[in-house]
Amino acid sequence: MVSLADQYRQGRSPCSCPPRDARARLIRISQRGKEAQACAREMEQRLDAEFEAHLGPRRMRELRRSLESLREITDPYA
Repeated sequence: MVSLADQYRQGRSPCSCPPRDARARLIRISQRGKEAQACAREMEQRLDAEFEAHLGPRRMRELRRSLESLREITDPYA
């Protein structure tokens, strides 16, 4: 996974300070970042279709449930 800081360094998420609070940062997605998101979504859809074709709908649902369950121990923001 690419961090927000990585996206900023790569020019995908410009950052600025809001006028009332210099400690805060406003992050916006640049055009380059939007293009990267679109590419990632397209790849995600292709992989989903490929996995479901191989596993079938029932096993794909089971896989999704299992992966979502693992977020509890792997994603601190879940």
